[in-house]
Amino acid sequence: MATPIRSHPGNSDWQNEWLRRLDAFGPDGALSPVSYRTYLTDVDGISSMEHFGMVTRGVRFAPWRITFPVIASALMLLGGTVWAKSEEASVVILTQVPCQFLESENGVDQKFKSAKKADCETINRRTGNMRLSRAKPLTLKAGNYIFRVTNKSVPYELGFWLRSTDYDWLNPLHKLTKTSVSGGGLLTGKSGDYAVTLKPGEYVYSCPLNPTPDYRLIVTE
Repeated sequence: MATPIRSHPGNSDWQNEWLRRLDAFGPDGALSPVSYRTYLTDVDGISSMEHFGMVTRGVRFAPWRITFPVIASALMLLGGTVWAKSEEASVVILTQVPCQFLESENGVDQKFKSAKKADCETINRRTGNMRLSRAKPLTLKAGNYIFRVTNKSVPYELGFWLRSTDYDWLNPLHKLTKTSVSGGGLLTGKSGDYAVTLKPGEYVYSCPLNPTPDYRLIVTE
C-alpha cells in the first residue's frame, strides 16, 4: 500500500491544507474511482432494432482517477470542491458469435463455425453481401452512447470497431475530424464497453478480429 500524503514542515500553511484534504481521499493521495451504475428503462424511438433488446436508456457516472498535481490544481480553481460530472447515455447491446453480430442480423444466429480469423474471412466472402442486404441498419438519435459488446461463443479474442463510413485510418486528418472507436481483448464470455458521442451521419461497425460484415449505423438529429 502506498504511503499517504502528509503535511510537511517545509510547506506553507495552504500547501499543508491541500495535502490534508488530498489525504482524506485515499491512501495513495488520489481519488478512488467514482461508482459506475447504469439504470435501464424502456426507450421510445431510439432504435429500429430496439425490439431485439439492443438499446436501453441509462445514466453513466464515469469512473475517473486523477493524481495529486492535477487534483491540487483543480481544488485551487474550484475553491476546494471536488466533483464528478455525470453524463446521460444510451447503452447499445451487441453480441458476437462466430463471424457475426447477432442483433445486427435481425437476431438470427447463422450457426457459423470458426476456429480462427481466416475461417470468417472465407465465410464472409461467400455470404457477407447477402447477409448485409437482409440486415436492417441500426438507427439512433444523435447523442452519447455506450456500445456494450459481448463475446458469446467465439473461441478466440475479438474486439469492436465503430467509425464514420468514410473513415481512413491512414489519413491523419480523419483522426481529428472523423469518429473512430475501437478496442480488443474480449475473450470468450467477456464483455467490453465502448463510449462514443455520435453526431448525425452514417457510420459502420464491425469486428476486425472475428471478421464480420461492415454493418450500417445511421444517426439522425
